[in-house]
Amino acid sequence: MEKKKTNVLLLGDSIRMNYEEQVAVQLGEGYYVWGSPDNGRFAKYTLCEMKRILEGFGEKPDVIHWNNGLWDTSFTREDGEFTPLEEYVRDLSRLVRELKELTNKIIFATTTPVRDGNPNHYNNTIMEYNSRAVALMQAEGVMVNDLFSMLQKHREQYICDDFVHLTEDGKVKCAEEVCKCIRRLLANEQR
Repeated sequence: MEKKKTNVLLLGDSIRMNYEEQVAVQLGEGYYVWGSPDNGRFAKYTLCEMKRILEGFGEKPDVIHWNNGLWDTSFTREDGEFTPLEEYVRDLSRLVRELKELTNKIIFATTTPVRDGNPNHYNNTIMEYNSRAVALMQAEGVMVNDLFSMLQKHREQYICDDFVHLTEDGKVKCAEEVCKCIRRLLANEQR
């Protein structure tokens, strides 16, 4: 009898879309990796689109790796952050509840850093939002994949000239970290 593949759902914004193909390649044959063809944008959008996203997946996910934050932390001088911090935390909390109805194997990825000179994102804001998100995930028992810290020291190598998205090296590096977290979570579940 053929062994069932592990269903992996990748949720989130364009950063998730950047590394999704590499994750499928690196995980290999024993996994079915899927992500919505649509950009998950900000946390509230992902929350509102969850039912439609899951209908596209077709099966119940065994593991969910998820990120939201770049859109939420986007900043304009006139209006401040796109999603105020308390609202972001509330939206993440609601997403955790929704995702836990599907599986207890959830990984949250911190928002990735931007390169200096980005006119609409600031790393100190991203760090503040990440700090609150990590505290929430720890309280909820959700594994955290700290992509921010991994990329921060090598932003010039891993972040494109658009100051936000991943270079080819960044896609490979993030996919490696995503795969490590997925394998670690599954190994811990088998103990």
